[in-house]
Amino acid sequence: MGLIHDDPIVSSLICTGSPPWDRQPGPICPICLAECETVYRDASGQIVGCEDCITNHNALETPECFPGKGFE
Repeated sequence: MGLIHDDPIVSSLICTGSPPWDRQPGPICPICLAECETVYRDASGQIVGCEDCITNHNALETPECFPGKGFE
């Protein structure tokens, strides 16, 4: 016997407490256009991305962090 799925309206009420047509959209990253919780800015204040489109890298393992070493 298959699973019985809730009506989408019931699912929305259970998950968010409101029907889908009352859901307020969350903030959107201006770079990747995904809903986000955190955005990152560069030193000049420009948004450069969010938790979905920015990745974290170890500077010791990133050749671009060693100018003049022939890694370019």
